[in-house]
Amino acid sequence: MTLPSRRSASSAGLTASVALFLFASPCFGFYESQEEETYLSLRASIRALAVMTENPDAPQLFKSKNDTVAGGMARLEFSGAWGGWLSVDFNSYALGAYNSAGSQESSFVKLQSADRSGAPEIGLFESIDSKGEMALDWANLTVTYGEADLTIGRQPVNLASTLYFTPNDFFAPFAADVFYRVYKAGVDAVRLEAGLGALTQLTLLTVAGYGHDQDNISGYKTSLDRERTSYLCRISAVAFDYELVVLGGKVRRMMVYGGSFQGTFFDWLGVRAEGHLAKRMDNNKEAKLEWTLELERRFPSSLDLRLAVYHHGAGVEYVDEYTKYLLSEGLESPYMARWYAGAGATYEFSPLWTGTALALMNLVDGSSIISLNAVYSLSDEGEMFIGLSIPAGDAPYGFILKSEMGARPRAASVEARYYF
Repeated sequence: MTLPSRRSASSAGLTASVALFLFASPCFGFYESQEEETYLSLRASIRALAVMTENPDAPQLFKSKNDTVAGGMARLEFSGAWGGWLSVDFNSYALGAYNSAGSQESSFVKLQSADRSGAPEIGLFESIDSKGEMALDWANLTVTYGEADLTIGRQPVNLASTLYFTPNDFFAPFAADVFYRVYKAGVDAVRLEAGLGALTQLTLLTVAGYGHDQDNISGYKTSLDRERTSYLCRISAVAFDYELVVLGGKVRRMMVYGGSFQGTFFDWLGVRAEGHLAKRMDNNKEAKLEWTLELERRFPSSLDLRLAVYHHGAGVEYVDEYTKYLLSEGLESPYMARWYAGAGATYEFSPLWTGTALALMNLVDGSSIISLNAVYSLSDEGEMFIGLSIPAGDAPYGFILKSEMGARPRAASVEARYYF
């Protein structure tokens, strides 16, 4: 990992706004057919986005005080099932983006940083300030036999039980300030889900690893890296309306052991917790503990409140250790500090308007970021999103970070989505 660059700082600062461009609501199928145990569906979506940013006063990281980003994306999905034992899922996208900071800065217009083969990703065009690409996001086949499902191919994998901070989501995790999570980036995997009883399930998972390659448009190699290949076992069980999970195995170059819990107390307080202990296999450093706890309260008025705390064991305790952290290796994480907190609210102002607010704080350096978002339903097939991202914290000094959130720009965005 390299020192923070203008590219990485700019990408991080736009995450909250751009994420909503990349993870849209489900599409309405423009072709659907269902007969007994046979099902076919073809769906598509198009989206357009504009973002304006006000950058921190850090000339080494940001050439200009303001930047503009505009882009569009088209996505095509196909799913089908035959005979009750075979199903397929296919999802591809093409996008184009303009960035006043330069086309190399437009690499943020990807789904997420997913360690997967770069072979199915193709560059369409690239100039000084624009670029276009297309990729195969999901492509998998599932065979069902009795209580077991075997899925082979590129597929989304989510092992998290919590919403904001998700330490047990090892493969292309969502950042805490991503609100639309329908399209999780797929990874190349083999996954077996088997029911061990009415309320118990076993998951065996193998995820191929490839490693970074900045010369490839995807950012990852096309050849398999066996040292980065992951093997996990997960068992979940439900008892008295509470879900308990234990998991363990190898995640890239780490051995991990952990679990999760979720349930409702007193019929009004939702509690979710997850975490794991991670130990690198190639050195003698001590194991790192990662855990998060979330409390949720849903009100009849449609108001939803959520509080979260996150202990990032691999993170640092002091600001002057950020550079050392960025140069070190470990479980790939978007977080640098040891402790974080988050508070969020969602409210339906009307059947057409829904608003979301989220405040995240780095408890080590005191920096924070507030994300304000609203979605308006234009029709059954269309919607519009507007958003603000407001960071607070000490700006970088040269290439040295003085706070995590202070290195992010302020951003305002607007997006239109259409489904068919």
